[in-house]
Amino acid sequence: QVGEWFSFSEHFGGPGHYMLKVRGDSMVRAGIFDGDWVVVRAADHAPTRTIVVATVDSETTIKLLERVGETWMLFACNDDLPPIDLDPARDNRVIGVVVGVVGLFRRRTLPLIRKPGKGR
Repeated sequence: QVGEWFSFSEHFGGPGHYMLKVRGDSMVRAGIFDGDWVVVRAADHAPTRTIVVATVDSETTIKLLERVGETWMLFACNDDLPPIDLDPARDNRVIGVVVGVVGLFRRRTLPLIRKPGKGR
């Protein structure tokens, strides 16, 4: 049964929106997995605690933007990776804000929703 149709172009379309395919596991705790597509709204700034697309040393990356004191930092949502200083002197900058994620359900790790051996 379908409750409602979702119009992709209505929610994510329009000028300044594009999609990028994710490579890597730096954002897994945010629910963004290798092979997913992120929907991005082009922007050169974002509020703190926003998931952004940024260029860092001429590479494009997806990270959590956060202000730490007077410094803007990019954090992976994966404890194995260090934070990155968003240093404009090195041409590190925000180029977009992630507004959606499109991924296959089979890639997701689901939480335990029932105790093993309890009913069917």
